[in-house]
Amino acid sequence: MKQMIHTLAQLQRLRGSVVKTTTVALARQRQVAARYENNINALGQLVQKTRTEELSDLNAQTLGNIAGYKDNLLRVVKWQEQEKALADIKTQQIQKDLMQAACQEKIVALTLDTQQETIASEQASRDQKGVDDIAIQSWLRIHHPQE
Repeated sequence: MKQMIHTLAQLQRLRGSVVKTTTVALARQRQVAARYENNINALGQLVQKTRTEELSDLNAQTLGNIAGYKDNLLRVVKWQEQEKALADIKTQQIQKDLMQAACQEKIVALTLDTQQETIASEQASRDQKGVDDIAIQSWLRIHHPQE
C-alpha cells in the first residue's frame, strides 16, 4: 500500500510538471499571437500613410513606388494575419492540452488523497482496537480479579 502511495505521489509530481510546462507554453504562444497582432496593427498604420489620394502632388514614378510599397505592405499584412490565425489555432490546442493535463493531475491528486485517507483510517482503527483491548483487559482485571 505504501508503494502505491509513493507511486501515486511520483505520478502527481510528474503530472504537475506537465501542467507547469504546458502553462509556460501557453503563455509563450499567447505572446506570439500578440506579436502578430501588433505587427498587423503597425503595418495597417503604414498602409494608411501610403494613401495615394493624399499624395497627389507627387510625380508618377514616386506614386508608382508608393503603390508598390503599399502592395508589399498589404501582402505582409495578409501573411501576418495567416500566421496569427495559425498561432490562435495553436493556442487553442495548447489550452486544450493544458485542460487535459490539469484534469489528469487532479485525478491523480484525488486518488492519492483517497488512498492516504484510507491508510490513515485503517491506522486509526488499529490504534483504537489496541486501546479497546487494553481497556477490556483493565476492566476484566477490576471486575473479575483472578478467580
